[in-house]
Amino acid sequence: MSPSKTGTIRSCCSVLLTNLSLAVISILRPHFLQIINPDLGLGIIMLLQSGQNSILLEVITRHIKVCQCHGIVLERYHRYKEKREKMSIALNIICIDRPGMLRDIAGVVASKGGNIVYTQQFVLDRGVNNGKASVYMEIDGPAEGTPDGMVEELEALESILEVTVHPSFEKIYGSRVIIIGGGAQVAQVAVGAVNEADRHNLRGERISVDTIPLVGEAALADAVSAVSRLHRASILVLAGAIMGGRITKEVKKLQEEGIPVIALKMAGSVPEQADLVVTDPIQAGTFAVMHVASTAVFDINRVRGKEF
Repeated sequence: MSPSKTGTIRSCCSVLLTNLSLAVISILRPHFLQIINPDLGLGIIMLLQSGQNSILLEVITRHIKVCQCHGIVLERYHRYKEKREKMSIALNIICIDRPGMLRDIAGVVASKGGNIVYTQQFVLDRGVNNGKASVYMEIDGPAEGTPDGMVEELEALESILEVTVHPSFEKIYGSRVIIIGGGAQVAQVAVGAVNEADRHNLRGERISVDTIPLVGEAALADAVSAVSRLHRASILVLAGAIMGGRITKEVKKLQEEGIPVIALKMAGSVPEQADLVVTDPIQAGTFAVMHVASTAVFDINRVRGKEF
């Protein structure tokens, strides 16, 4: 057989192998979510690099990278789903404002096997229940419904006027993106955050955006400090022209509490302490939501210390 014919046959076989590989990958791609990890992907790439089929290498490498990203999304989604299912019920109780009322309510919840994971209470100053106390509790209970007899036993207490069952704030409002700083910058960051949150909330996720425009070191520092006490606060964006001093100290404390901080590019020491610095305020809001979202692959921990 002549060399030219041999070369033609090899070329045809290479094309056939590539097309066959594409077909096999298309069939197996759904299963890659369960079998691909970085170590295995690297091993496959190194094995293929020892051969001659560069097209096949490029195709499989691309699919490995895609599947690794999907794997990150899948892992985040499972964590998000578990978090939402953990808090199974929420109770709102209207009662007489008196000493010991919270103790009596908590006693009933504990007697029924419920674990209070979040609570807030205040005296109403409006409406038909003006002057009465409102007690809201999120209770770690069964996946469906409420612990047997809890509502009935609470309603039987003399000082309780009304007990209603609701979805938890986690299921309604979800994770919170907090934006603090100057009014104009805060507004622009909120535009990016709300637009990005809309994309994820349409897919069934829940992400809410909280903003407050403030000026002055003391006011800003107090607001940053309070973020760690906000229920479900997941990330903070600082938007302004200059921030430093006590604000930087509070940012460091917040990071120690596990809440990442994004800062706009500005004067002062805050950008040096922030996890990520972003010049465009709209992009800063987008990054914040992408970090929080379980359906996104952006992770601030992978770009910590960068400036965009």
